[in-house]
Amino acid sequence: MLIVPFTLPDDLFLKLKEVIKDTRVSFTEKLAGNIAEEYNLDPYVGVVESFLQDVINKDQVLSRRLESMEILNKNVPLRLTNMWVNYQKKHEFNPAHKHSGIFSFVIFVKIPFDMEEQRKISPCVYDKENKAGCLEFLYPYHSVIDRVTIAADRTYEKRGIIFPADLVHCVYPFYGTDEYRITVSGNFKLFV
Repeated sequence: MLIVPFTLPDDLFLKLKEVIKDTRVSFTEKLAGNIAEEYNLDPYVGVVESFLQDVINKDQVLSRRLESMEILNKNVPLRLTNMWVNYQKKHEFNPAHKHSGIFSFVIFVKIPFDMEEQRKISPCVYDKENKAGCLEFLYPYHSVIDRVTIAADRTYEKRGIIFPADLVHCVYPFYGTDEYRITVSGNFKLFV
């Protein structure tokens, strides 16, 4: 599974938080989410682009995947071409979807809950597979759909993941708080 975790340096995380404060250009119509507040961050891709490119280049599996793609020639650069912020409220969710490009990422800016709390207050409290507040990746494996679930709670703030853009994923709703779950996402494409 090509899901690579990373942690943002403090200065970069603070800069990203500043950028998203005043951004209010709607991006909702271009995204799959059942989330009312999603905003375009394209003018600010430079804030995280080089850091995330380093993560991709240093990871052997991701860099090998990139090297295996022969597009015109080997000098086709990988660029962060779009980025957005999601302000997810309780009960909102992202249905199963995939992204465009080669790699995508999620940065967990603010997660206003912990998983133990979510599992206790979720309507599915008796379900052994309670996924409240989780991010889940879905992929085919021997003719069945397998899953990798990431229980991203407040301990994930300042952390993120990079994954293949075509990897289907979803975000389940959370409960019990009126605070936003804030994430920044984006897509890397080969820039011809």
